[in-house]
Amino acid sequence: MVGAILGWFNFRWLRQGMNALAAASQTQAGVPKPRVPIGVYFRVLFRYALIAITVYVIFKLLKFPLVSMVVGLCALGPAAIVASVYEIARPATLRR
Repeated sequence: MVGAILGWFNFRWLRQGMNALAAASQTQAGVPKPRVPIGVYFRVLFRYALIAITVYVIFKLLKFPLVSMVVGLCALGPAAIVASVYEIARPATLRR
């Protein structure tokens, strides 16, 4: 339950940050020095702080080995690459 709530916050902040960045870039098109709202920086940094705090709590309270947690977090990159290659290589007739 806690993981689902943290995941929800993580994706919510990601969506809000990207929406704010997209809106700022559209309204400031053609401006020589566009400004990014400070809230966007907060959302991006707080997402990573949330991940770091979660890893710390798991490491301290549940006594999981740090190496296994780091490897698990790093597995996201190869998983995204494999999923992308699969979607590209899959025939278009199987897509809905």
